[in-house]
Amino acid sequence: QISSDYHLKPLDRHVWKRSRMRPASFPEVRVAQLAGLMAVVPELWSMLLDATDLKNVKLILTTALEAASIAQQVRAPGSELIDRLVINVVVPFLFAYGKQQGDELMTDRAQLWWALTKPENNHATRLWQEVHIRATHAAQSQGLLHLEKNYCRPKRCLQCAIGLSLLRPQNQQVEETDKNFFLLLLAQLQEERVSLHRQTAMARSSIG
Repeated sequence: QISSDYHLKPLDRHVWKRSRMRPASFPEVRVAQLAGLMAVVPELWSMLLDATDLKNVKLILTTALEAASIAQQVRAPGSELIDRLVINVVVPFLFAYGKQQGDELMTDRAQLWWALTKPENNHATRLWQEVHIRATHAAQSQGLLHLEKNYCRPKRCLQCAIGLSLLRPQNQQVEETDKNFFLLLLAQLQEERVSLHRQTAMARSSIG
């Protein structure tokens, strides 16, 4: 009934990624947990949209998850989980909703919350640390994750400004490695952003 009312289509099986995941983190488990959370706190998204301070956002998430954990008889969330939810759920949702509504204050607030949140600590960010590149906040760690996934992993070094700089002869490399790396990182992300905007505009024009 719900799928017909809202014109929902099931996801293809290949979309559900379980590789290198613990069973507790499987996507179907997370979806069920989200459904349980929304059942306990149905006004959660409205509360997050109305929040103007990151501390309030974390308080809302903590309170909601504690209520859900009591209802589902599971362990209450820690601060690390709250940060991950801010980085991977709240900020992308807020940014996308702000874009859809044409609300620049909301999109700016989303990006600010990324910059005010601790960087993620995972396999990809630790790889960057091995070459002395450390993110100082979540916005930088998300940028590093993007580069690792879209350039390093598929070995697209020659299409990456940073990769090209690292492949130069040693005597041509700039001594201020960290500073120049992040300048190149910002330039690379800006290029990606412009490309994404172009693709979106083309898609909208083709639909229109």
